[in-house]
Amino acid sequence: MLRKFVLIMTLLVLAGGAGMFAGEGEVEAWMELGRPGEHHKHIARMEGAWEVEARFWYTADSKPEVAKGLSTSRLILGGRYLETEYASEVNGMPFTGRGIMGYDRVAGEYVDTWIDSMSTGIMVSRGSCSDDGRVITFEGEYIDPATREKIKIRSVHTFPEKDHFKVEMWNRMPDGAEFKSMELFYTRK
Repeated sequence: MLRKFVLIMTLLVLAGGAGMFAGEGEVEAWMELGRPGEHHKHIARMEGAWEVEARFWYTADSKPEVAKGLSTSRLILGGRYLETEYASEVNGMPFTGRGIMGYDRVAGEYVDTWIDSMSTGIMVSRGSCSDDGRVITFEGEYIDPATREKIKIRSVHTFPEKDHFKVEMWNRMPDGAEFKSMELFYTRK
């Protein structure tokens, strides 16, 4: 019982300790940077229900596989993050995925995570936004299940208008060459 109490107290101090020992100015900075900011408005554009036309390329010279999907995104935790659920078919099999996207005001970058029903890894990408707010570009990596090599990716979210947006992804191979591996065209339902 004493061990459990000590463990819980240690976790509480570690989780909130910085705030307990911070000065007044530090707490104000922490509170300010913990609020959603201008970049969170760019993420909020993706909230809602969407029909998705998807194209996937498995190699640089393959023909694209085309699929229809549905995506639902909602803002969570006071507009700090966008939670997305996606469903379609890939290779004739049901495919589901989930993502969390946010803007880290402390680090000054967008962060996107992705998990799905065809892998056991978590893909993490970090990125930035164009000055006009119409393009968010991410860079990340995943481990190729066939080769177990890290594959670097670049994805670009483009927002031409309110009820449409596009996500494109390129795989960067070990030799540095890129090929488009995915295109998703979103139309608001």
